[in-house]
Amino acid sequence: MKYQLVKTSNFIRSAKKYARNNSDFLIALNESLTLLTKDPSTSKLKTHKLKGELKEFWSCSVDYNIRILFQFVKAIDSVSGQPVEAILLVDIGSHDEVY
Repeated sequence: MKYQLVKTSNFIRSAKKYARNNSDFLIALNESLTLLTKDPSTSKLKTHKLKGELKEFWSCSVDYNIRILFQFVKAIDSVSGQPVEAILLVDIGSHDEVY
């Protein structure tokens, strides 16, 4: 199954901030997002369910410092109008920024 990605404005804003400061960031981010759409549980992403106040969210790694905060959701495909499995990208940042 391939998941569709839905990016929140917060995620986009944070990703742009990191892209300005790190030329390799976009390459690592694109690789991580590709893996996430194909297989969110791949070991390379270190995907895990969060606990406590963030218990409805999941997290995966872009690199050693950067994490993506996301949720599995149902969405409507913009082309077919059919329900699809999607990943809502909520935030991206360092461990301390997203948790």
